[in-house]
Amino acid sequence: MQIQTINLTKKFVHLTVLEKINITLNPGIVTVFIGPNGAGKTTLLRLLDLLIPPTEGEILYNGKPANINKLLIRRKMGFVPQNPIMFTGTVWDNLTYGLKVRKMTEVEKNADKVLSLVNLEKMRSQPAGTLSGGEKQRLAIARVLVYDPEVIFFDEPTANLDPLSTAIIEELIPQLAKENKTIVLATHNLWQARRYGEQIYFLSQGKIIQQGNGEKIFRQPESLTVAEFTGITNIWHGYIDGQSNFIIGKIKIAVAAEGEGQGYAFLRAEEILLAREPVHSSARNCLLAEISRTRDLGYAVEITAQVGDLEVYALITRNSLEELALTVGKKIYLVFKATSVHISPL
Repeated sequence: MQIQTINLTKKFVHLTVLEKINITLNPGIVTVFIGPNGAGKTTLLRLLDLLIPPTEGEILYNGKPANINKLLIRRKMGFVPQNPIMFTGTVWDNLTYGLKVRKMTEVEKNADKVLSLVNLEKMRSQPAGTLSGGEKQRLAIARVLVYDPEVIFFDEPTANLDPLSTAIIEELIPQLAKENKTIVLATHNLWQARRYGEQIYFLSQGKIIQQGNGEKIFRQPESLTVAEFTGITNIWHGYIDGQSNFIIGKIKIAVAAEGEGQGYAFLRAEEILLAREPVHSSARNCLLAEISRTRDLGYAVEITAQVGDLEVYALITRNSLEELALTVGKKIYLVFKATSVHISPL
């Protein structure tokens, strides 16, 4: 099912939570909503699932407004909340209760298959109240899947879950998209957004301030808000000189942008290569720096280096740290491409 919004707006009394949201959600892919707390992600999910009405604007389902047959549309969609509520009874009771209420006994035969998908088949007789947080979340997903909906909304599906449950859910989400379902995910998990994000909408203060795929959002942020949220550590204020150079004080960095004027330069730490000697390659930037700090992040080592008054962050492996014998005070060359630096004009 394709879902499209036209100038969708939601107000609570005098507070505008969402303003003029225009998005298209297509089947067969995972659409991701990311953004800081209070951006309106959960409210948007609830609007799309017809749990609350919009103040202004319209939502189209396969090109038709919801008021044509709201109940039928609702039955084709499922919502997995961040903190699901379990009914009294066993895992099996929780899974099949809604089927019995809807008199959908013919669908009940799929319940075992759904339990297997979320790795709960051995717990069908266990009281639902005794499940861990991760198991409850998996059961909540199973309760949605048993109806075989066309659209599934996930609100922070792996927040604060155990590693096993997180892994099971993370593997399941793209599988559901491959079944040509419309999958919509609201998350703070940047790794998930980057992994799934064929289409990402970044929300801030109730508005969509950037949209695109993972490459676009994470490597080419269009604002300081997006850059900071997506974990870019090299954020510099300066100006473009009209000759594809970004000037920060006395430092000149080659960039792929044209024009001139003030703005921000964004460079991901993993885009920087460290070398003992100057490197002659397609990379137009080769800056001599002095290491001021090293920090072990577990998955990598963060190097902080000074280029004059400019502080630069780079990420390397532990093996590279040892091979280069990097220590505080050592001189090193920072090498990166002009195309790796993204410019956001003010």
